[in-house]
Amino acid sequence: MSEMQSPKHASCTESFYKDSIKAELDGHKIAPTERTRMLQILRKFERENDQTAGKNNNEDEDDDDDDDEEDDYVPDLAERLEAIDLQTADTDTILSKLTPAERAEFEASLRAGADAIRGYVDIWTPWWWNDSIQDGGGSGETTPLIRLMDGTTPAGETELKTDTRPLVLSGLKSLRSLIAGEPDESLMFNLVDLVGGYAFMSRFLNGDWEEDPVEGARIMWDVSRVVGSEQPFAFTGVHDALASLKMRMMQNESYGITAHTTALSLADISRILSSPQNVLSALSDAHNVFTAAHTSPTSNANSTSPSPPPPPLIPRAMRRRAFASAKKLYFYLCLLNESTAAGGGVGGGDALLPVLKAAVDVELSLVQREIVEMEDGVKAAVGARRRVPRGPLVQEI
Repeated sequence: MSEMQSPKHASCTESFYKDSIKAELDGHKIAPTERTRMLQILRKFERENDQTAGKNNNEDEDDDDDDDEEDDYVPDLAERLEAIDLQTADTDTILSKLTPAERAEFEASLRAGADAIRGYVDIWTPWWWNDSIQDGGGSGETTPLIRLMDGTTPAGETELKTDTRPLVLSGLKSLRSLIAGEPDESLMFNLVDLVGGYAFMSRFLNGDWEEDPVEGARIMWDVSRVVGSEQPFAFTGVHDALASLKMRMMQNESYGITAHTTALSLADISRILSSPQNVLSALSDAHNVFTAAHTSPTSNANSTSPSPPPPPLIPRAMRRRAFASAKKLYFYLCLLNESTAAGGGVGGGDALLPVLKAAVDVELSLVQREIVEMEDGVKAAVGARRRVPRGPLVQEI
């Protein structure tokens, strides 16, 4: 697992976000949260251009050709975006407001790779990868989403906590109050699916699901069969749960799944399964996602105050589905909490989690081996191509 904390692991993480942003530019449906992330990049891009423009204006003060300056005047990005509803505008509409030179530079920065993207938006570090983790509510350090050129953070900008673990739901009920009889022991395999769906959703939204809990719910419905299905079922083993996760992630092209992102997801699952507290925190945070998603915004709906308008109402069918998913997650929270507290119960939480983790680690090793073999094959092919002797440029007749 030390490999996942190396620079090689960092490149996997960064490529995940790079592929996601590229997918948006290629015309896939863009989620509100992804649009917000792109706008954050554009705003910083604008600030850099403003600084450059300021230097150019100083140099142009001595220029006598005022008519040419007026003809070449281009409003700044804020003015160009002023007439656009950023909540509903699509990607092409927003990018059309850039000048050809600005758009070329912006898209070039995305093609340049993770380092260019990191310069605009800080990539979130998941709480489960922090060795000095604290429980939520502590005085953990924060990472700003946007930094100015001088290293400061704009007023009002969101900051992401990187070393706090989500609080576990309090007052969890006993299983006897939820179901009659004993639950099937194979239900514990479903934890792998739930943890994997939560980790993937968290990374895809860069750790900020609170910005759009409905989008967070949609992603988990896409990826996790347990929360996405209305019918109760149980996986027969860890391999089946992981195969389901991979298949469902690959079905959505906008997720940009590769062998590297698959390895990253497996490493995330393994890390969360390393302790009951991690799993309880992950399930609690996932429960919060669906609780927020099924709560329809009603406050300020008829208000005439200058405050921002409330988000659109959530469709009733989606609210019902989110409510059912929250109840399902609550059941698994109670299941794991009771089996862990009792030291036994269904599968014995303390004893079973290491078994689940070990099985995930085996799958991770296989994927890592495939990546190495694939990269070695590419290197061998390139080397063989270079060693092929070139024939005579001119053939004698």
